[in-house]
Amino acid sequence: MIDKITTRDLQDYFNSLIDRYSDSTIKKIWECVKQGFQGAMKQKYIKENPFEDVIKPKSKKDTKEVESLTTDEHKTLSQYLLKSKLSEEKYKNVILLELYTGMRIGEVLALSQEDIDLNKQMVYVRKIITVNKDGELVVKKGSKTYAGKREIPLPIFLIPHLEEQLKNYEENKNELLFSFEGRIIKASTINTVLKRICKQLKLPSTISNHTLRHTYGTRCIESGMTPIVVQKLMGHKDIRVTLNTYTSVLNQYKLEEFTSHSIYLFS
Repeated sequence: MIDKITTRDLQDYFNSLIDRYSDSTIKKIWECVKQGFQGAMKQKYIKENPFEDVIKPKSKKDTKEVESLTTDEHKTLSQYLLKSKLSEEKYKNVILLELYTGMRIGEVLALSQEDIDLNKQMVYVRKIITVNKDGELVVKKGSKTYAGKREIPLPIFLIPHLEEQLKNYEENKNELLFSFEGRIIKASTINTVLKRICKQLKLPSTISNHTLRHTYGTRCIESGMTPIVVQKLMGHKDIRVTLNTYTSVLNQYKLEEFTSHSIYLFS
């Protein structure tokens, strides 16, 4: 029973997670448990909140460095997709949007015709594909975070490809730009297609939908874009997420900038 749970019980539980989970996963569990006890207080199921004195532990697992395509891998994949016909690679524009907008795969698959403005060269992120309580794929308004709703500029070379995609739109009940026989496309389906293409192009087998998103973020940092702008484009709710995700890229960029622009006072 929730009124029998003590601070020590909670602390022991969270301490047991540090060998198994990353900091980001522990943080998600932490927020869920925290909200549970806050709700219990509000409903008067408990008189005191034992969670208030619990200290969030740090994971012992190494933080994974962001994986992105190298510039050569990026070029190889991009050239293949841009040269492919829609009839040959029906999901090529899904992958191109991931690669050149940094959108999450669920955001790309939730796009409708009205979310693409070719005149303004802009894509509007307003929805995301998620799973409901019955385990079914559904279109949800908003995005993964409150900062997820955003506008992203489209590269001009993508315009003709998106024009073709819009012309080939097939009506479906969710009004999705990308659908399969009127049904919502699974992220795993795109991942399978991506793996097949990468194998064909002799690219690393570890490349996934998330790799494409991180490739966009990495290229933005490498181009000299400030982290705050990258945060807005990526839909991160906090600038710390951006800084933590792209630490190694930022450090490398700063080193290159220092080397190329420094004035050496001593020789």
